[in-house]
Amino acid sequence: ILRHLRRHGIDARQVVLREDGGIGKTIIAHCAKTDPDIMVMGAYSRTRIREDIFGGTTRDVLENMTVPVLMAH
Repeated sequence: ILRHLRRHGIDARQVVLREDGGIGKTIIAHCAKTDPDIMVMGAYSRTRIREDIFGGTTRDVLENMTVPVLMAH
């Protein structure tokens, strides 16, 4: 996908982050540092009880993101 986007003049990058305080918070902190035009991520769901126990990255990002987000399920 990155190669395809670059061929069309889009400066897309894959970034591997070290988790610090939860995945959602780590993603949001990275976006605050780098100020991207848009963030693209997969959106997955768990059962309600598992999400209550383990948290939900998708929910964290949607509730706290400060840049446009494109999610695919």
